[in-house]
Amino acid sequence: MVLDHLFSLSLVLVLFAIAAAVGGRLVKAGGLQLDGSLDALLFWTAVGLGAVATAIVVVGLVFGVRPVVLFGVMAGAALLGRNELRELPALVRDACSFLRARADRLSLSVLCLVALFLITRALAPPTNWDALMYHLRVPQQFLQAGAIGLPEDNGHVAFVGLPHMLYLPLLAAGSPAGPALMSALCTLGLVLAGF
Repeated sequence: MVLDHLFSLSLVLVLFAIAAAVGGRLVKAGGLQLDGSLDALLFWTAVGLGAVATAIVVVGLVFGVRPVVLFGVMAGAALLGRNELRELPALVRDACSFLRARADRLSLSVLCLVALFLITRALAPPTNWDALMYHLRVPQQFLQAGAIGLPEDNGHVAFVGLPHMLYLPLLAAGSPAGPALMSALCTLGLVLAGF
């Protein structure tokens, strides 16, 4: 079980790293300069998650959402952001240094406890109705059908949006906890952006 959780967490971290690299490439191509390392890391990640999700939708509509297609999209995204992937460890270190310099120990302790709670909770099997009916079920039905479309028995497809497309590679890789972990890390990113 521990190895399964580490696998899921590793997959999500790889997805975020690829997304941050793609976002960094797009931000640089747009000529946007960001002052702080934390700002850059969060902005790169947000832009990259949107870009990767959009790529999954476009490629999925044209070629289907079979695992080989999804992994091809992720490999292409990693190739596109390969230079930014090399910069990412230093950017993360700088962002952590920024946090340590700006926040007191109590704030950092609370942040770590919240992060631990969110990640631990995300690793548990889903139990809420929304996750079981459409957050996980509809993307899983897309994978089973091999295409993005209207499932015969699930009218909740209308509630599926761009963020749910990021679930497809995680589910295709065999990580049912991946989508919840992705949501937990996005929540932590939002907390850091508020900071």
